[in-house]
Amino acid sequence: LKLNADDVDCRILEADLLMYHRRPDEAYKRLKPLFVQHQNTIRYLGSLARAAAASGRIEEAHSLPRREAATQPYPGTGLAALQRLMWDHVGIERTREGLTCAADTLASWERRLPEAADRASNDLRNAVLTGRLIAEAALLREESRGAHYRTDFPESSAAWLKHLVFVRP
Repeated sequence: LKLNADDVDCRILEADLLMYHRRPDEAYKRLKPLFVQHQNTIRYLGSLARAAAASGRIEEAHSLPRREAATQPYPGTGLAALQRLMWDHVGIERTREGLTCAADTLASWERRLPEAADRASNDLRNAVLTGRLIAEAALLREESRGAHYRTDFPESSAAWLKHLVFVRP
C-alpha cells in the first residue's frame, strides 16, 4: 500500500498516530502546511487543533466571560430569533454595543434553554453556543478583518493575525 504524503486523509491519519505516540509537535508540523488548502475541512481542523493544543501552540486562550441577563431583551429564543440577532448585531457591520448586546443575549439564552431532548433542541443549543463564541471573539478582536467591519475599529491590525481559543471556565 502506497500513500500519497500530500493527501489530507493520509496526513490526518499520520498526525493521529503521532498524537497516539505522544509526539504532538511532529503531528502539528505535518498538518500545518496543509492549512491554506484545507482550512474548511472539519476533520483536518480538529486534528490540527488537537495537535496545536497538545504541543502548546495555542496563541491565546480565553475563558467565556460570565455575563448577566441581557440589558435589552431580544424576542424569542428559537432559530429564527437567533438568525435575526446574529444578522442585526454580529453581521457584516459590527459595533461594540451590538456585539455586547448579542453576547449578553446569547449567554442569557444558554442559561434559559432546556436540556437537549431531541435533535432539534440539541441543534438549537449548539447554534446558540456557536453564535456566542462568534460574538465573544468579535468583541475581543478590536479590528476590521475581511468582510467584517467594526465601526469602532475600522482598520485591520497585524497584532490580530492569530487564532483565538475559548475554554469553559
